[in-house]
Amino acid sequence: MEENKRVWPLLGKLSEADEFRAFSALRDAREKHADCLRRQQRLLLMREDYEKRLTNAKDRILGGRDIAICHDFIRHIDGLQKLMQQQIDMLLHVISEAECAYEKARLNTAKWSQLDEREAALERKRRRMAEQKRIDESAALRFVQGGGR
Repeated sequence: MEENKRVWPLLGKLSEADEFRAFSALRDAREKHADCLRRQQRLLLMREDYEKRLTNAKDRILGGRDIAICHDFIRHIDGLQKLMQQQIDMLLHVISEAECAYEKARLNTAKWSQLDEREAALERKRRRMAEQKRIDESAALRFVQGGGR
């Protein structure tokens, strides 16, 4: 088959583009997940800080208003932590799906590459066989023309 008529390299290139997109989606999801984990850690530290402030405020017998503000802020942080955990759970699902899509695209790319290599090997074998046939025919012709010497 002529080089420009082979379909496997074209399918391979399309598959490589799919693989790149799948890998990019996976990388992006992992980066978002890591970012969420960092934000979750900051919220945890912030909550711990405000719990310490609340304990110190109670020890210093600050006004009820200051204590209420600390309690409200801690509840707000708790709400943010719940939202962050939901986002992390959702991103873990997205990562799982992106890993599957990437693996599928990677296997597809490998499949097209393997088919292209197999077709190229078959083409080389056909050419060798055709060349050997020409050599054999030429030798047989010379033998017949030479009188079988």
